[in-house]
Amino acid sequence: MEFIVGGLAGVGAGFFSNPFDVVKTRMQLQGELRAKGQHAVYYKNIPHAMYTIVKHDGLSSLQKGLVPALWFQLMVNGVRLGIYQNADNLGYLRDENGNTKFLNSLFFGSLSGLSGGFVGSPLQLVKTQLMSYSSEKIAVGTQHAHKGLVYALSKIYRKNGLGGLWRGAHGMMLRNSMGSASQISAYAVCKEWMDDNNMFQQSKYLSAFVASNIGAIVKTAVLTPMDVIMTRLYNQAVDAEGRGVLYSGIADCARKITKTEGLLAFYKGMGPSYLRQAPHTVLLLVFWDMLKDLQKSLQLEIRKMAANKDGVARDVTDMAMGGVSAMFATLFTNPLEVVKTRLQLQGELTSKGQHVMHYKNVPHGLFVIARNEGFVALQSGLPAMLGFQFFLNTFRLGVYRISERRGLTADVNGRTSVLKGAAAAGVGGALGSIAGTPFFLVKTRLQAQAARAIAVGHQHKHSSTFGALADIYSREGFKGLFRGVYPQIPRGAVGSSSQMVSFAYAKEWLRERNFFTESPIMLSFIGANLGGIIMTLCLNPFDVVATRLSNQAVDAQNRGQLYSGMTDCFIKMIRTEGASSLYKGVGANYLRLGPHTVLLLVCWDQLKILEDYLRK
Repeated sequence: MEFIVGGLAGVGAGFFSNPFDVVKTRMQLQGELRAKGQHAVYYKNIPHAMYTIVKHDGLSSLQKGLVPALWFQLMVNGVRLGIYQNADNLGYLRDENGNTKFLNSLFFGSLSGLSGGFVGSPLQLVKTQLMSYSSEKIAVGTQHAHKGLVYALSKIYRKNGLGGLWRGAHGMMLRNSMGSASQISAYAVCKEWMDDNNMFQQSKYLSAFVASNIGAIVKTAVLTPMDVIMTRLYNQAVDAEGRGVLYSGIADCARKITKTEGLLAFYKGMGPSYLRQAPHTVLLLVFWDMLKDLQKSLQLEIRKMAANKDGVARDVTDMAMGGVSAMFATLFTNPLEVVKTRLQLQGELTSKGQHVMHYKNVPHGLFVIARNEGFVALQSGLPAMLGFQFFLNTFRLGVYRISERRGLTADVNGRTSVLKGAAAAGVGGALGSIAGTPFFLVKTRLQAQAARAIAVGHQHKHSSTFGALADIYSREGFKGLFRGVYPQIPRGAVGSSSQMVSFAYAKEWLRERNFFTESPIMLSFIGANLGGIIMTLCLNPFDVVATRLSNQAVDAQNRGQLYSGMTDCFIKMIRTEGASSLYKGVGANYLRLGPHTVLLLVCWDQLKILEDYLRK
């Protein structure tokens, strides 16, 4: 929890201080390896730099690199403040009187900064390159034309490998070690001194405010030389082997700066650096103190909730159990999902008998895929499918279980109510479908990709789940990740309602007639089989439509080339392929949903039994 608190404090501070980071980065790159007076000065001082950037690049350019900057703050401060706070909790930072040990504080501040610097190095690399990119008239340093965070990370990885993402990490670790040790130690000692001398007692956050300002001054003075070096190392161009064109490392950079620009060059951008560090440090450390106070109060509330069997803590457990159960089932049923997807795309918008039948049925589909693409292809899209099932069932099983435990799905006699059970399962299924849509989209496209001889539907050339998400986001934006979300909502609601209600009813009917009372697993098994049949019949039409919408190609305006939406897809399928096309792949769907439902619900039931046992 200490790591989360530290990360959130960093994100809160980073949002407000980012414009000064943009100015600082450009001032540190200005006149790179040029003697004073031998280069154009685009940025004279902080106000002038801000005016220049807004004039040439627009107001939004002051927030360039904000996304990697926030992720950097989350990772770095999550690690460094988390390590430091844990050291404090374990008693490593204080003497027997509760006073801060300066050397211990310095050591753990340095260690935590070192660790945070390593974790955040790739994000700092991208942040620097995005912040330095500008219009040609005011450009300084090497210009990297990255479109965004994910694009930049993938581009650097493709060009220079994993090592390229951590280029300059050793310098970043040294920089953060020095900055963290000076900032946290100065803050802790100053705050403690003020508290001991009863200063600013009217507000405990006022002493944090003053101490953090002192920490910012100390940090800026210590950090700026290393900050200049790191900005140069990160922004320089690299050769074909991924080596820096201008500097070979920290020592080489320091030597060249001294030789060509003079010692004062190490304090380039110190003004904006302080103007960034001051509010950033104040916000960071004050937020940190406030979040720690909030954490303590939340922990007290959580302890109270834990005593209540129906508290929020148990609700979270119920939701997690649903997601884990689904991932377990998916490991075994994904090959059938691959076959189902291709059967649903086969003969798309083509009359019966007018298209090639690559996949005749489920066994034939499995054989054809294995023969043409290898057995590994039967697990195509597995990571995306695991992600989809986790999000879908975290909500749908979680919401149903929470409602069931609170008696919201039962009638006055304690039996499952069709309407109440369907409503709870439907809401959970709809929420889960929305959350899982990006993964369903990617899963469909990856599973549709096939060798040319057996290809059906539009062929998307995605390399992996992560690559597909990044590609869709870069081409279509955030909205593109939720393409096909509208049919996903009724699909999830109908499928979930039919499955959960039939499962609950079947178990109740068997239990009332004393069937399998000695074997809870067999009771779950029979009930789940019935749930799988009913779910398949209700779900298949929406599943076919969702598959078609997710896999279709899009035009330059990101509009589907075959279907404009769910209704249009239904109409075109019935008109060109017949009503029976809505049940394409129903055999494969049942052969997947049957065992998937059994594994999912049996595992879920066993986890519920285990949870009840552990709580008792």
